[in-house]
Amino acid sequence: MGFHKRWLMNDSLIDMYRSRGINAVAEWVDGADALMAEDGLASKVVDLLHEEQFDPINTWNKVSELISKASIKKGFK
Repeated sequence: MGFHKRWLMNDSLIDMYRSRGINAVAEWVDGADALMAEDGLASKVVDLLHEEQFDPINTWNKVSELISKASIKKGFK
């Protein structure tokens, strides 16, 4: 049995969200034993996922909002 560490990078989160939606992000994050996050968006996502008052629906709505705002700010090429 292996240990699955995931590196969350800001651009990767945005790209995954844009192409496959929040469910893909949730599945990718949930499959990890440990999360390592880049400063900024990815770090905020990890902080939300580790709140004491974890409410899955509200938490994933907040994560979705954070990523969509970052996506808009990043723009499209």
